[in-house]
Amino acid sequence: MINKESLKKFVIETLVIISSILIAFSIDSYWDVYKQNQSRKSVISALEKDFEKTYDGLESSIKHKNSVVETMVKLILMPDAEVQTLEPSQLREMINYLSTIYTYIPPIASVDSLVSSGELNKINNHQLREALAFYRIDLQSLKSTQQWALDTINLRTIPFLAERIPMHLFSYNGPDVENNVQDLEREVTPNEVATYITPLFDELAFRNLAQNRLLAARITILKLKGLQESVAEVCAALKNENCSENHN
Repeated sequence: MINKESLKKFVIETLVIISSILIAFSIDSYWDVYKQNQSRKSVISALEKDFEKTYDGLESSIKHKNSVVETMVKLILMPDAEVQTLEPSQLREMINYLSTIYTYIPPIASVDSLVSSGELNKINNHQLREALAFYRIDLQSLKSTQQWALDTINLRTIPFLAERIPMHLFSYNGPDVENNVQDLEREVTPNEVATYITPLFDELAFRNLAQNRLLAARITILKLKGLQESVAEVCAALKNENCSENHN
């Protein structure tokens, strides 16, 4: 016969072992959930910082492109008589705006990391997932527009100007960047303006290049504003995600 005391002891020990295993599994499961939540919070925090920087960077880029638009409109509509009255520094600025383009590339490390690591699939916030998807579409659209504008300048504007003016005097787009910077620090003489710049305004092709630059700047502004709206949507979704995390 089985001793009752032994049976009781066996049952207690079995229950203790089972309980210990269940507690261990619970702790392990809790730890996994905790690590996932911490990882998600880190991702959200990195995204917030990047998108706040992106919004400010887009604002600055839009401001610069508006300056390009104003300068190109002035160049296109300027009468020949007014060209003679401009300071050499003003004409140099016009040539710079015409022949130099600054592309905007936002910080995308956190988004790329989110996508490549598969963490994007772990985000349950539908608003955030949708906002990130539209952001990536708008970003690609902006990149394409900027590349088109850059190609236009490199393939049309620079060759045209390089045949007529010493680029190292009026733009950073010369053969030697260091020498160009040094040259741009010195004053352009009225004689150089009369020799190289004033005759450009007599050429219809020159003003047509300004038309192209104006068009590119205006389209880029539209794309920048579209991306800015997407960034604002992502920021709003990230704030909602943070509120949800804190509530949980």
